Amino acid sequence: MALSVSYFEAAGAEEPSTEKLPPEKSPSEEVKLEDLKPEPLGDMFGIKLLEKIIELEDAFKYLAKEVGQINEKLTKRIDELEEKLTNLEKAPPAPVSATGEPYTPPPPPQKRFEVGELHLGSGFTAYNLAYETTEKGTAFTGEIKNGSSAPVEWVEFEITVFDEDNKLIGAKRFRVTNLHVGESTPLDETVKGPEAHWIKKYEIQFLRRS
Repeated sequence: MALSVSYFEAAGAEEPSTEKLPPEKSPSEEVKLEDLKPEPLGDMFGIKLLEKIIELEDAFKYLAKEVGQINEKLTKRIDELEEKLTNLEKAPPAPVSATGEPYTPPPPPQKRFEVGELHLGSGFTAYNLAYETTEKGTAFTGEIKNGSSAPVEWVEFEITVFDEDNKLIGAKRFRVTNLHVGESTPLDETVKGPEAHWIKKYEIQFLRRS
C-alpha cells in the first residue's frame, strides 16, 4: 500500500486555516456610534465633573432669582407709570386767563404771623407772641410774664381781633393763675371763628387781678 504525504506534512508546516476572516471595512465606510466604546473615566475626573455641574446649577438658580426680582421691579414701575399717565389723561385742562395766557392761581393765605413782644398793661408782658390759623379759629401762643411788683393768684386778660374794616370779628377772655413776680407762664388761647389772615388788628388787654 502506497503512502501519500502532502506537501505541507513533508515540509513540517501547518495547513492554512479554513476559518473565514471578517471582511475588511473600506476607508469610506461610515463608523457607527455603537462601535465606539469609550474608555472608563477615572474616579477623580468624575468627581470634578460632578462638582462643576453642581456649580453651574447653583449659578443658574441665582441668575433666575435675580432676573425674577428685576422683572418684578420693572413690572411695578410700569404699573406706576401707567397709573400716572391715566391720571394725567383724566386731569382737566389748565385754566386760561382772558389774555390767553395760562392762569396762575393766587398764593394760599398766610396761616401764621409772628408778633414778638406786646405790653398788656399793669406790668404784664407777652413774649414770643404769634397767632395762626387752626381748625377752630386763630390760636394765640407765646408767654406771659409778671413784671409787676407783686405776685398774683390770678389775672384776667382779653383778646380781641378786628378785620380790615375795624370790625370786631372775635374775642376771648382767659385767666393766668399763681404767677409770681418775674415768672412767666405759657400762653395758648384760641379765638374761635376767624382765620389768622382775616385779622388786621388785635389787642390783648389786662382786665383785672386778684
